[in-house]
Amino acid sequence: MTKTISRDKLVIIILTLIIISMSIFFYFYLTKQNPLESITQPVHSLPQGLFAFGNDKQTGLLKPLGVGVDGNKIIVADSAKHRLVWFDRNGKKLKSVGSFGNGPDKFNYPVAVAAGAGKIFVADLNNNRIVVLDKEGKYLESWPRDSKNNLRPVALALNSKGLLYVSDLLSQQVLVLDEQGRVVKRIGEPGSGERGLSYANGIALNEDESLLIVADSNNGRLQVFNADNGKHVKTIKEGIGFVLPRGITFDRERNAWIVVDTMQQAVIVLDANFKLVGQIAGFKEGDPFRFPNGVATDGTGRIYITDRENDRIVVLK
Repeated sequence: MTKTISRDKLVIIILTLIIISMSIFFYFYLTKQNPLESITQPVHSLPQGLFAFGNDKQTGLLKPLGVGVDGNKIIVADSAKHRLVWFDRNGKKLKSVGSFGNGPDKFNYPVAVAAGAGKIFVADLNNNRIVVLDKEGKYLESWPRDSKNNLRPVALALNSKGLLYVSDLLSQQVLVLDEQGRVVKRIGEPGSGERGLSYANGIALNEDESLLIVADSNNGRLQVFNADNGKHVKTIKEGIGFVLPRGITFDRERNAWIVVDTMQQAVIVLDANFKLVGQIAGFKEGDPFRFPNGVATDGTGRIYITDRENDRIVVLK
């Protein structure tokens, strides 16, 4: 004989289910958690503001655009003061090098820094050159060595073989320079096509240095090229919402790409496959970025952002 559930028991079961559902809902509401978000939370957490430095009276950075890491030292292109400034990892100023001019120890609006192989490379924008320094900041030479090969460098990336990748506004390409400063390869072409670049800015290599990623600023996208032969691999744009991407670096600690979008006033985090993880709008709540530009990582999980109009370096972790 088939058993049936009485009407009263059915009402009790339904009410019990309703109470359980409401309890779960209010638990997530009161703890400010969305149960769906907790299920779909991305693998990579967004870095948080750790501290900021450089805008004190003693240091007095003025519209810094570029930042690089050399071991445990942070080197800032203090653009509007036409100098480089060295800091330790805690933001303590160590020294500065350079002043306005076009001589061996002078700069005219330095905008990017790359360090490696015992040297420091500086994109000296308005002097149309790359300045090469030793580790201590002593002048060694300038590239190009002849006036027939002018360039307008805005970003640099150095590989483990000593090749220097230069984002050049004059040719609207990425130039590859050997250890003598000679152009051995050109990557990309002016325009908005598949291989096109329009006032490209930041450049970075992936972990095994097989890919070159270019912040194709005025086209609002990233361009990915084979770092060896210069062939176009893919374009990163859909689903990200870039406006004016500039600084870019690969964060090995998070296995993620860090992209600075100057016009969005934000740092955008992508996973290793260039999928959007999220974005960061400032040092902390109520303290937003103001036209951020450059970015570098130090291998310990710290990310250094040049926060241009706030005259400072923001450290995220």
